Amino acid sequence: VIALLMDIDSYPEWVYQCNTAKTQVIEDQPKLVYMAFNGIWPAKGRDVLVDHRIQQNHSTGRVHIHAFNSLEPYIGEKKYLRLPQLNNHWYITPLADGWVEIEFQSQFRAGGKLPNWLLNLVVTLAPKKTLEGMQKLLTSGRYNTATIHDLPIQTAEVLKLRFGAPPIIARD
Repeated sequence: VIALLMDIDSYPEWVYQCNTAKTQVIEDQPKLVYMAFNGIWPAKGRDVLVDHRIQQNHSTGRVHIHAFNSLEPYIGEKKYLRLPQLNNHWYITPLADGWVEIEFQSQFRAGGKLPNWLLNLVVTLAPKKTLEGMQKLLTSGRYNTATIHDLPIQTAEVLKLRFGAPPIIARD
């Protein structure tokens, strides 16, 4: 799951309406991610520069990835409107028998004037389609043998992650 979340090039394959995702290095900042999203008529597409923080509870193995819009200035394509706010949280918790629980929380402000029906469509469809796309890639076998050294983003936070046999949390 972590390998997929760190595989920025794969985002257009599974993140809802994402058409571009690429890493950006701005000065000595950790790698940032530029993302652009298709618009849904009548809305214009949106873009955002995403920063992230990764933490792990070493006693449970639970990983929290917080992705949020960076305050770094950047030049996107003129055809996109800038997302004024993006605040995503991914929680990955190891469970019994090799399973993991994935929790995804997303909060954003699209900017501009958009009809309520369109906002309602996006807030209900985007998480569902994103998680379905994630499941499709995770069950494809593409990430089955990934190790921490295969992760394309190698920050100090990422290299502190530990996997293996943390205490397992049983779910009923």
